Amino acid sequence: IHLRCHAGTHSPTSASPHASARYAHSPAMNTPPPVVHIVDDDAAFLRSTLFMVEGLGFAAQGYALAEDFLAALPAPAPQGCCLLLDIRMPRISGLELQQRLAAAGHDYPTVFMTGHGDIDQAVQALRGGALNFLQKPFREQALLDALNHAVAVGLATQRQHARRAQAQALLARLSPRERD
Repeated sequence: IHLRCHAGTHSPTSASPHASARYAHSPAMNTPPPVVHIVDDDAAFLRSTLFMVEGLGFAAQGYALAEDFLAALPAPAPQGCCLLLDIRMPRISGLELQQRLAAAGHDYPTVFMTGHGDIDQAVQALRGGALNFLQKPFREQALLDALNHAVAVGLATQRQHARRAQAQALLARLSPRERD
C-alpha cells in the first residue's frame, strides 16, 4: 500500500497547534516542499503521521511495508527528502531496510521511530547512519526538529555529490599533459 499526501490539502482549522513551528518553506519560492517518506506498518499511525508531517509544511508519501518502499524506491527529491522509518515491521524490519539501502548505495537521511524500541536497536540504527531515533508517540516539535535536520543533511549531501561530479567532469576533460 502506497499513500501519498500533498501539503496544503487540509483545512486551516486542522492546522497544528504549533502553526508557527513549521518547515521554513514559502510557496512564493516556487519550489515544492521537501518530501518525507514514511514507512510504518500500523495503518492508523501512518495516516496520522502523514497528516502531521503535512501540517508541518512537508510533502509526505507513506508506505505500509518496507517492501512497498523498496518497490517504489523514489529518487532523492532535488528540494530535499528524508526517510521516517518504523524500526519494527513484519518481514523486513526498519533496520534491515536501512542496511539494504546502504548496501545498494542509496543515501536517504533517516529518522527512526518506534513504540517498542530498546537501547540496542537505537545504537544499531545510529551506527547504521540514522540521524535520530524517536519514541512513539512523539511530540510534534521533536518530529519537526528531526525532519528539519534530516532534510538539511540530505541537501548538504546532494550538494557534495554534485560538486564531486562536477570536479570529476572537469578532471576528465584534462589532457594527459595537463593531468601531470
